Amino acid sequence: CVQCLERAKCPWNSTLANVILLPNMWRLSEASKQIVSCRGPHESRCKGGPDAGVDGGGYCEAGYWGPECLLCSDNERYLREGKCVDCPPLSQLVGLFIGLVLAIVLLIGITT
Repeated sequence: CVQCLERAKCPWNSTLANVILLPNMWRLSEASKQIVSCRGPHESRCKGGPDAGVDGGGYCEAGYWGPECLLCSDNERYLREGKCVDCPPLSQLVGLFIGLVLAIVLLIGITT
């Protein structure tokens, strides 16, 4: 008998490939013995389970991927405080940029 990996459940007759990761856990592949705890806010983005998927993506909740599920799978979203959130609209970014440029121009005008 071989002892089960920490942070995993091992049903009878388990192999390294089919251990079940506990919730909030992640590993790179079904061949990896290293299981890490997903830390930080919204650690439930790592669902654990039996399926590694591609590069550990099977252990991530929908919308997340990558090491410890710290990347958003949609290019229109980014990670903030552990959650994937929508990117601000382009008009908001353009307005912010214009406001910044005007502030710099005014600051230069005041100092000269």
